[in-house]
Amino acid sequence: MLLREAESLATALEDSRRLEQVLLFLSLYFYLMGVYDQSITAGQRALALATTSGDVVMHALANDFLGRAYRAQGDYRRVIDCFGQTVAALDGPRRHERYGQLVLPAVYSRARLAECHAELGAFAEGVAIGEEGLWIVGEVAHPRSFMYASAAVGLVSLRQGNLSKALPLLEQAVSLCQEADLPVFFPGVAAVLGAAYILGGRVPDAVLLLTQALEQAMATKTIAFQALCTLTLGEA
Repeated sequence: MLLREAESLATALEDSRRLEQVLLFLSLYFYLMGVYDQSITAGQRALALATTSGDVVMHALANDFLGRAYRAQGDYRRVIDCFGQTVAALDGPRRHERYGQLVLPAVYSRARLAECHAELGAFAEGVAIGEEGLWIVGEVAHPRSFMYASAAVGLVSLRQGNLSKALPLLEQAVSLCQEADLPVFFPGVAAVLGAAYILGGRVPDAVLLLTQALEQAMATKTIAFQALCTLTLGEA
C-alpha cells in the first residue's frame, strides 16, 4: 500500500509533520474500508504527534478522523468528545478554512455532532449544532460543506419523525452530492434519504435510490457504506 510506504519514509526521515498527515490518510482509508480498529489506531497516533507538536489544526483534524471511526462503532460519547474538540479548536476565523479537506472541518464536525446527539435522543442539541453548520456554510458558500450540513439537519429531523422537514433537506443533500461529483460520499447520504422514503411509504423510490447507492459503494469499494445501504434496503 502506498500509504504504508509513505509512513515508512516519513518515519525514516523523522519528519513528524508529514507522518501526521500520512496517519490521517491511513485513518480515513481504514474507516472507508470498514477496518475501524486500524482507523482508530492511526488516528490516535496522529493525535499523539499533534499533541506533542502543539499543532492546533492537526490536533483538530486528528480528532475529526478519530470521531468518524468511533461513530462507525456506535461509540457516540467518544464521538461527541472528538468532534467537540474539533469544533472548539476551529472556531473564529479557522472555521472558514478547509485545511486540505473536501468539506470544511468546522462544518463536518458540527454535522457529525448533530447526528450523534440525535442518536442519543438529544434532539434540541442536535438541531442547534447542525444549524450552526448551515450558518457557517452560508458565510462561505461551499456546496460540498452545504451538502453535509443539510444531510445532518435532515437526519436529526428524521430521527424526530419530522418527515416534512427531513425530506427536502435530505433530497437537497443528495442533489448537491451528485452535482459536486462526490461518488464516495453519495451512498451514505442516499442511505439516509432512502430510510426517509421508507418511513414515508415511498418504498419504490427508496429501493431505486438505495440500489443506486449500493452499486456506487461497491464501485468505490467503501465497505462501510455498502453495509449501510444493504441494511437499509433490508427494511424496504
